[in-house]
Amino acid sequence: MKPDIQLKKFFEHDDRFLSLFNAYFYHGESVLKEEYLSSDDSEVVKLVASNHIDVIRRYKENEYFALFVLENQSKVDYGMVVRIMKYQVLLYERELRKASPNNYTPKGTKLPMVRAIVLYTGEKEWDGPRKLSDMILDENGQKIKLDPAEDFFLNLIELNKDVSYNLNNQCVQDFMDLVHQLYDTTIHLGDTDRVYQRDAVLAAYSITKDEQLKLILEQEERDVKVCEAMRELFEDSTNKGIALVETKAFMASINSIMIKFNLNADQAMDALSIDEKDRDFYREKLASLSKN
Repeated sequence: MKPDIQLKKFFEHDDRFLSLFNAYFYHGESVLKEEYLSSDDSEVVKLVASNHIDVIRRYKENEYFALFVLENQSKVDYGMVVRIMKYQVLLYERELRKASPNNYTPKGTKLPMVRAIVLYTGEKEWDGPRKLSDMILDENGQKIKLDPAEDFFLNLIELNKDVSYNLNNQCVQDFMDLVHQLYDTTIHLGDTDRVYQRDAVLAAYSITKDEQLKLILEQEERDVKVCEAMRELFEDSTNKGIALVETKAFMASINSIMIKFNLNADQAMDALSIDEKDRDFYREKLASLSKN
């Protein structure tokens, strides 16, 4: 499954979706609640789908009305600020048309707040613009300074950075921690007793394509102690590497003794005190070499 499809599927769960917005805009407090969240109507979904928005939800609680947009981004997009502005304008235009029969906007028409988060899942550092003023020069070719009220800021969450968010959702926390640990290669040093939810591991693999994570998913059908499994795989690969080095060393020694002293394979292995139970293995290796 493609990374964007896997992540879209992951964040279509309302509790996971809202956890990001509550963490980013409200410091983890449960201000936004699932019971007031709904999928948007098909026309809005069609409108934004052609512009690559991943997940959009409509929120209505008493007088508070909003549209929340989540955009997953795996590569640095140096025009992302303008893209998000475009998405928001498209949504505002759509809401305005809905409120304006016969192309007439009644007095007192209100529009929902549109809030968008860009979830950057790439390993490379985000070095693109973070606000509109980063992209605009004044008449002298100098970077312009805009009043914060005039500027447009990108709401950016970067998974490759060690930034702590109060997510209040264990599956999303597992996902974000796992991606960060894989990117900074500290996964083998993590808590071996920590259990990661399988959905989080699947989402993390869809981004990182980590081969060890793939092996773990193939071996485990439920939630998994990823750090412990990673450490076991690391130790296993290390042991195999040592065994391979030892095999090559013994093969070189056997060949050297056979040539130097004009001995057969068994006599050479006697000289090296190679265990009888291992000798068939070396005989096969020697026979294979002689054929080549």
